[in-house]
Amino acid sequence: LPRVEKVMSWRSLLSLQITAHALTIDGLNVVVRRDKNNRISVAGIEMEDQAPNVEPDPRAADWLLAQRNVSLRNAQVVWRDDFRGAPPVSLNNLNARLFNQGNRHRLGVSAAWSDTVASPIHLIADINGASVGKLDTWNGQVYVRLDAADIARAKLWVTLPFPVESGLGG
Repeated sequence: LPRVEKVMSWRSLLSLQITAHALTIDGLNVVVRRDKNNRISVAGIEMEDQAPNVEPDPRAADWLLAQRNVSLRNAQVVWRDDFRGAPPVSLNNLNARLFNQGNRHRLGVSAAWSDTVASPIHLIADINGASVGKLDTWNGQVYVRLDAADIARAKLWVTLPFPVESGLGG
């Protein structure tokens, strides 16, 4: 990680858990990879609990939601999909801010695609929920802005619920 800043919360003393008032990660560059056996790794670390009927452990995500203010600036996330044999694609100039207050979570994300698959993406969410392990109890609103997308090209990386030979959307 090129630069990480953390301002501790006074709540850490009361709860005996490390809690940040502000956590900022600047310049993160990470590769997410799916290998030929359909196993996912992030920054070279294989993700656990990838069996079809095993629920993922929500503790890391829940810890993130317990932090007051989390910012990601100038990041890049590269997706390498050896399972599909697709060319790498990345989100560049990725900026995100997550503000948590109890069970209320507000998120803003903006990023540009490395490939011509789509115009820059903007996401805003205002959601309520206690644990990532209980997503079915969450509610809120999510807005996504994507001015243009090459739907036919996108099928290199995702399975679409309908057949597409060509087409642009926006």
